[in-house]
Amino acid sequence: SLYGSAVILSDTGQPAQALTDYEKARDLIEGPARASPEDGQAQLGKVYLGIGALLARIGKPTEAKSADERAVAILERARQQVVTHGESE
Repeated sequence: SLYGSAVILSDTGQPAQALTDYEKARDLIEGPARASPEDGQAQLGKVYLGIGALLARIGKPTEAKSADERAVAILERARQQVVTHGESE
């Protein structure tokens, strides 16, 4: 997967390539996550967390904070959907 590739590239000191793969993964997941939020939100949040961690590691704290904030918002929505879905069963 692109996400897995990004993690490996990041861990092996290839941040430019890792960021490219994270962004490709984000782009592939974002549309379906909007169409079917219960299926893709957690995965999209995970990608944004990876982007944030990578940006922090390469000295881009402002961009990292933005990605992390986006991840938290997405993951919170995903959590709410799980809670709401669980209550309706």
